[in-house]
Amino acid sequence: MAFNQMICTGSWKKRRRNRRAFLIVEGIYMNTGNICNLPKLIDIRIKHKIRIFIDETISFGILGEKGRGITEHFNIPKDEVDLIIGSLETALSSVGGFCVGSTFIVEHQRLSGLGYCFSASLPPLLSAAAIKALDQIEKHPEMLAKLRERSTSLHKSLRNSQLIKHFTLGSDESSPLKHLYLIDHSLLHSEQQQILKKIVNYCISKGVAITMAAYLSDREYKIPTPSIRLLTSIKVTDEEINSLIDTLLQAVTISNI
Repeated sequence: MAFNQMICTGSWKKRRRNRRAFLIVEGIYMNTGNICNLPKLIDIRIKHKIRIFIDETISFGILGEKGRGITEHFNIPKDEVDLIIGSLETALSSVGGFCVGSTFIVEHQRLSGLGYCFSASLPPLLSAAAIKALDQIEKHPEMLAKLRERSTSLHKSLRNSQLIKHFTLGSDESSPLKHLYLIDHSLLHSEQQQILKKIVNYCISKGVAITMAAYLSDREYKIPTPSIRLLTSIKVTDEEINSLIDTLLQAVTISNI
């Protein structure tokens, strides 16, 4: 018995030494529009000795004084994060993605991943487009301040409108990504989808481009609550925000919610 106990204990210690734990988060969560609480997550990383990876697909080119993402937003040194990944398809209007981190992490990922064998380089035209977009962000940081102002204006306008009787507004105030959820939680998931689809179709027919949040329902471990997804930009005017709210209210009326 003592021998068996010793073997079990040794095996447990070995598993502890080989423990591979990762904390994977998004700078701005696509499914909610919320900005992640990175300072708290860094504390968790230190406490539990785990690696933290950040997906900055939405937050890169958006957050921070110079658009450098969630670490700049919270003024957290880059070396506190193990790996940052993101897409070039959002703020940079290109294709492909990027992966940055310490030399050890990046080299391990590059040489050990399947992408080393099967990926293709970005076409020069699209690389140039991404670089040009980066240059514009660096030269005109006032665009980022304008975006935050427009995002906040949209958030406050939605929150202070009559829509709040029918919807719950998700996301952080300064996030350009917003979600509207039906306030009636007694409805089935399918019923919520049907109502939101009617609202979206009505708005599109009136020239207001909005969309429902789409998910892989058959693959999701926990299917998110159906919602209307809104996205603002620096060119959105107060008149357009008011038009959006009026159109949504009309859509709500004909949808009988």
